[in-house]
Amino acid sequence: FSPQSLRFAAVEAHATLQIWRVLQERVGNCEERLKSDIAVVQPKDDAELLAIDDEIQALEAQLQELSDTSEGANLRHALDEELRAAGGLLPWASLRDRMVDHLRASGVDLHASNHDIGLQALSCISESYLSKEDEFVRL
Repeated sequence: FSPQSLRFAAVEAHATLQIWRVLQERVGNCEERLKSDIAVVQPKDDAELLAIDDEIQALEAQLQELSDTSEGANLRHALDEELRAAGGLLPWASLRDRMVDHLRASGVDLHASNHDIGLQALSCISESYLSKEDEFVRL
């Protein structure tokens, strides 16, 4: 090898080494940031997990209280009435429309659009009335 080609190879090796060091430093910094971000997201101990469970249970209790309101009872009553009138079985979309009509005809001041009332009506359907195999709601 000539002195010039050896010098060129040394310069290239040095540049490659510098690039490698910069890449390692950046990857290391990213890795440290990722580890610290993960540590923030993950609960630290069992006490923290229990606190989260307690919070979830409190929220579920609040949700249950809200569903036990008179509005929820009216919706469930209308649901059962419409299903009985139809012989105990209706496709969910038809049931939704019939419940909207039923509630509008009942004279209750709902202050909501038919779309919103339909969504509320669907939300009161008990899981035991539903099937994973078809679109029918059953008593």
